[in-house]
Amino acid sequence: TPSSIEAFCDSNWSTTENGTYIVLKTNDGNDTLTEKLRITAEGNVGIGKNSPDEKLEINGRIKISETVLISF
Repeated sequence: TPSSIEAFCDSNWSTTENGTYIVLKTNDGNDTLTEKLRITAEGNVGIGKNSPDEKLEINGRIKISETVLISF
């Protein structure tokens, strides 16, 4: 399998608890799929992190080639 995008429901699925999350996995070249990105039910995105607590959480280095605008 070269890569996959999978959708899951939380393990405690019920009529009141119905969270889901999406996972993107890539192949490392040895037929092993590894999670690279996750979007949680809360809308948090993790890159290299499978349980992001913030809107964007990145585990690793970041390269930015253009201006970054930060607004509070």
